[in-house]
Amino acid sequence: MGTVYTLAQAEDMCPLGQENNPVHYVKGISAFSDYAAVILQTLRVLEFLEQPERALTLLVAAISLRISEALGLR
Repeated sequence: MGTVYTLAQAEDMCPLGQENNPVHYVKGISAFSDYAAVILQTLRVLEFLEQPERALTLLVAAISLRISEALGLR
């Protein structure tokens, strides 16, 4: 959004100056992910499953397949 506003300023569509750019005042959020924890939990679950449930769980977790799509596989 900041880039869009900067381009609009360059085309004289908005007032010039960083203080006129509303995106300049937006505070960012910290970016952290618990993705590794999800992977470890999935691997832990896989230890206790037998085939074909193990393969189905791995497929759903690895490629974000919907459960309805996974159950339709043969």
